[in-house]
Amino acid sequence: MKRIKFLTALLIIGSVMTAQAQMASDITIEKKSKFQLDKTVEMIKQSVKEANWSIPAEHDMQASLKKAGKEVKAAQIIVLCNAEHAYKVLKEDQMKHYLALMPCRVSVYEKADGRTYLSMMNLKKLSENADQKTQTLMKNVQNEIEEIIKGLVED
Repeated sequence: MKRIKFLTALLIIGSVMTAQAQMASDITIEKKSKFQLDKTVEMIKQSVKEANWSIPAEHDMQASLKKAGKEVKAAQIIVLCNAEHAYKVLKEDQMKHYLALMPCRVSVYEKADGRTYLSMMNLKKLSENADQKTQTLMKNVQNEIEEIIKGLVED
């Protein structure tokens, strides 16, 4: 009887952990880059400019952590902004809580396999339970960011 309870508990714990891992993978999107990290970053910057977005900040996480005595593989965060989309969020009180998702970010990093990856928030997933207006805005923002990185990532 104890063995059955133990196995049941393990099954439940395993199911919860699997569900949590699935949720984590649902809120972010990760893609392999076709290029090395430096080239990927430079190409994103060019594509952002061509798409009439801006880059208000960049964060070299490897350099920041090195200052704290921590060694990690190359990792950069590119902060993206589109004034029109930002305005739509900030002009209406019922949407201002989405400021927590702003500005958008594309992360570029290396993994142990030697490859470069890109990741971003899955705005479509994060706004699933929002009103239609918000869902449409978030879908448009995500589509534009995906267009910015399109030529850089493997299908």
